[in-house]
Amino acid sequence: MSLRRVIILFAAAYLLQLSLAPVCAIHGIMPGLILCLMMTIVFHYNGGYKCLPVAVIAALMADMAAAQYTGPGALALLLTAGLVILFRINLNTDNIFPMLVTAVCSVAFYDTLYWAILKLFGEPMGFAFMIRQCGGHILYDLAVVAVLFLIMSRKKPVQVTNDEVEVDGQGVVDPREERWYERFLPSKRAKESAE
Repeated sequence: MSLRRVIILFAAAYLLQLSLAPVCAIHGIMPGLILCLMMTIVFHYNGGYKCLPVAVIAALMADMAAAQYTGPGALALLLTAGLVILFRINLNTDNIFPMLVTAVCSVAFYDTLYWAILKLFGEPMGFAFMIRQCGGHILYDLAVVAVLFLIMSRKKPVQVTNDEVEVDGQGVVDPREERWYERFLPSKRAKESAE
């Protein structure tokens, strides 16, 4: 993935995190769009770890704009990326199920790490409250990661050219002439051989 595309994606995630995510909050739980995008890119692409500087900058900007302290989100994101890279080494990166397992573990790790950093700064939030919030974050982020993974892993459609294709030595056929319903009907050759 090119640097330009990564910058555009993280800029969009940053803007949506600050504008749309609070509107879509369920019981005060919002999806972490920057975290989800980072997990999906790092897990799915071979050179996905190269997006980390842009992801950390986006997380820092989100911390500056909406968080009480600047830095815990970016630090937790960076350490979570290390966990995603460890999962990526041992799992199939083309399948959605290993991605979802990675997302569950990574969101739980991120939330716990974020809570621990805030606790060092004197935040009064208790561990039980964080665990209750973590379950909602996991579910919400799983949905976002699944959508992002499916969008990023879709195959490009095969383009039909003007070239004619020969089928079984029976002559030349233009692949565009076949209609969708003809796939379910008996072939012309089967009809001719039955007569």
